[in-house]
Amino acid sequence: MDLPAGAGVRVLGAITLDVHVLMPGAVGNLTLSFSAPLTGMSGPMGRLCDAITGSLRWVE
Repeated sequence: MDLPAGAGVRVLGAITLDVHVLMPGAVGNLTLSFSAPLTGMSGPMGRLCDAITGSLRWVE
């Protein structure tokens, strides 16, 4: 997926959402991990996690 911070991979499970974002200079990956055991990752909780992920920016 394309994010303001760069290329990312979104891995969606029943109750988890992991987003792996390539760090500047290809020095590694940043992993954002979310879980919502009662409601799962669909609906409002999924949209909240996507909004948090979409707000990621690299600052020099």
